[in-house]
Amino acid sequence: GGLTSTALTGPRGSGKSRLVDEALAARQDLQVVRLQISDTLPLDVFAEINAATAEGRILILEGRRPVDKWFIHDPVPVPMDLTSRLAAAPEITLDRPGTDALLRALRADLDVHGHRLSYQHRNAVAASLPRHFSAPRLFCQALDEAPADRPLADRLEASLARVEEQMTGTLDRGVGRS
Repeated sequence: GGLTSTALTGPRGSGKSRLVDEALAARQDLQVVRLQISDTLPLDVFAEINAATAEGRILILEGRRPVDKWFIHDPVPVPMDLTSRLAAAPEITLDRPGTDALLRALRADLDVHGHRLSYQHRNAVAASLPRHFSAPRLFCQALDEAPADRPLADRLEASLARVEEQMTGTLDRGVGRS
């Protein structure tokens, strides 16, 4: 019975993994399998959907493109049963995070890394970060490595520049079928 498969879609950095991680942390009693569509063949997705249904597990299918665009370039025809099951699965679509969402993620990551920034500094950093949910984590890692003897403004600026450099390289290489 019940829901077994859910599709979670959105561009790289929209927060798909973070959303699933936080939801799973809150509900550790659930049996959940995550499947990255870009790494999975259509028949394997079909098998995972069948297994999740048979075993009462929840299957979260993660991909960058909308479900109806999955597998359109695959040389092997997609089974009709898979097409109908994907069409029946709820699809949750995330977009790139806005400043408020990045600010919340930044606050959480700053706490994890033990950094204390003023309200003004946090807001300025959040407004300057690339619209990608991994940006706050990368910023905190860069700030961890910034020389403590430099003025805070210099460390913040250098950390933001490093994030921008890292994100540009990551996003330029981030091509996949999902």
